Formats: sequence, C-alpha cells, structure tokens
Amino acid sequence: MNKFRSLVAASLSISLAAMPGCSAFVQHTQRVVITPSVPEAVVSVDGEVVGTGRQDMRLRRDERHRVTAEFEGRQGAEAINKKISATGILDIVGGCFFLVPFIGVITPGFWELEPTEVNVIIPEAPAHKEAPACGPSTRSGADHVSRDGFIPQDLSWWVGKRFEDLQAVLNDPENRVTLLQKTGPAESRTYTFRQGSDRSFTVTVAEGKVVSYTK
Repeated sequence: MNKFRSLVAASLSISLAAMPGCSAFVQHTQRVVITPSVPEAVVSVDGEVVGTGRQDMRLRRDERHRVTAEFEGRQGAEAINKKISATGILDIVGGCFFLVPFIGVITPGFWELEPTEVNVIIPEAPAHKEAPACGPSTRSGADHVSRDGFIPQDLSWWVGKRFEDLQAVLNDPENRVTLLQKTGPAESRTYTFRQGSDRSFTVTVAEGKVVSYTK
C-alpha cells in the first residue's frame, strides 16, 4: 500500500512539474464577437475604428477593452473586462507545490476576457415633437394670424381658444396690431383691432375665450 501511495505521489509530482506555467502556452489574444443594435453603425475598440456592423475579431487577453458603436450621432458603449482563466487557476494550484508554474501568472494566458459576445445598444432617435393643439407660442400662433405678411386673413382657428393666448400673438411687434377699442362688459366683450394702416378686425370674447371673429 505504501508503495502504491508513493507511486501516485510521484506521478502527481511529475504531472505538475510537466506543466510549468501552462498559461504561457495559451494564445495571447481571445476571440470576441461585437454586434451593434444598428447594422450600419461604426464600431470602435479602445478608440480605434475597426469596421461597420458585426465584428468577429481577436483582442489581447490581459487588457480591458472599451467598445463603442455610433450611428447618426447616437452612440452606445460596452466594456470588456478580464478575469483569471482556467489555466491561470491551474498555475496558482501548481505553484503551491512547485514554484515553476507561477511563471504563467505573468503571461497574457493567465487571463480571459468577459464577455466574449458583446451587444452594443445604440439609443433610438428622439421622436419628433409636434406643436401643441392649443395654447401655442407666439411664433406658432402667428401662423394663425396671417398667411401673407401677418395680415389677418382667418382667425377662425382661435374660436374656442383662450383669448389670453391670442393676445400674446397680437402683441407681437412684428404683427403691427393696435387695439382701437373694446366694448361691452367683462363677461362678454368685443375688441376692435387694426393692423397696419387699412386692415381692421373684431374679436368677441366671453368667459376668457374667443367666441367669434369678424374682419
């Protein structure tokens, strides 16, 4: 029995000694596949452009890498980290018995990259924002004041809208609108305006809203 144990110990010793620094025999690079969410995106690794769309390439095992994908000014990014490889663990275990396997610790094969399947998500383009249907700004409201040089042609769009919003548009100096008079009680009042030298129109307001327009 003692002879058998001695034989096993000797075999184990020879096996461990025969694979000193096994990480040193592993390739210094590792295969990585990079897939951007937009096939036409330009892919860069560590700041250098490597191509367009899906990339199947090899990167150094002992370095961390930064991957970016850019399309029409929008960019996504992912990181590739490194961790101790399976052969690196064997080097550590073997080094506990024999010092020679520790040589593998200083080689790139001691590490492996993670992840090796990299999906880079590029943000979607922002949706186009349309102007609100009511309460327009001064410039958008101007479109409903005139269609030819800000001369009032049709204010019917403003019927039912807040008079306060219409006033903001009419007060724009570019519209050249002047209030001539206002008649009637506050609950139901008629305003007469003039634009330029020869155009006039009236707006009737009730409870703060435009109820009619006459040119």
